[in-house]
Amino acid sequence: MLRVYTRHYRPCKQSHGGYRRCHCPKWINGTLPTGEFVRVAAKTRSWENAERKARLMEFNSDPLRPVRDVTLRITIDEAVRGFLKDEEARKLAKTTTCQSRSLFEKQLLPWATAQGLSFLDQLTTPKLRDFRASWKNSPLTTQRKHHRLNSFFDFCIENEWLARNASKKMKGVHASANPTDYFTPVEFQKIVDGTYAYADWKGGRDFEHRALRLRTLILLMRWSGLSILDAVTLEVFCGELAVPGYCCPN
Repeated sequence: MLRVYTRHYRPCKQSHGGYRRCHCPKWINGTLPTGEFVRVAAKTRSWENAERKARLMEFNSDPLRPVRDVTLRITIDEAVRGFLKDEEARKLAKTTTCQSRSLFEKQLLPWATAQGLSFLDQLTTPKLRDFRASWKNSPLTTQRKHHRLNSFFDFCIENEWLARNASKKMKGVHASANPTDYFTPVEFQKIVDGTYAYADWKGGRDFEHRALRLRTLILLMRWSGLSILDAVTLEVFCGELAVPGYCCPN
């Protein structure tokens, strides 16, 4: 049986090979059903994807595996619905499921229909290259969508709908993440000045305090270093710790 383990690299503080939550490279080792011992890189930093690859390696090497009936063809729509249903059943984050729906329901299915493709095995590597070329995204977003496409085809292989992952035959997307820079004093002052325009926007609850609330939020984030998620959930103290001039009106 194959097992997944993590090879920790600096600056990771973990040392146990069974730790799953870090982004260090994942490896696979163990014995195949044929008795052969293997130790290979999973070529992923996701424990889940590494587990999928390990199970697929075991299945492909099993001499007693059932022979797939090639006469049974799965439609692209059926495969997409199965993949999305599986993600919901695994209780993945809403952001993950929404991104999958956007890629497969709103992009892949309409594109396949326009190309006259109905069955899953028609999504060959050349066709998938054309599909990827239709994306109008940044390199980093394109890379993430390609990885999501890989996961979709891995899911199809696990369900014995396909024999190979056509998406992994495509060359990877080169993307370099540029660190977010700081606002200059001039840029930050423009952001603060822009909040005054909200005083003229009528309508909604407490609209007369909207500009002050927004300006308070920006200054709080600037001088506390809090993210917007933490800043908007911060409790307000109207006692001795209140900041004069920036306490939210009652």
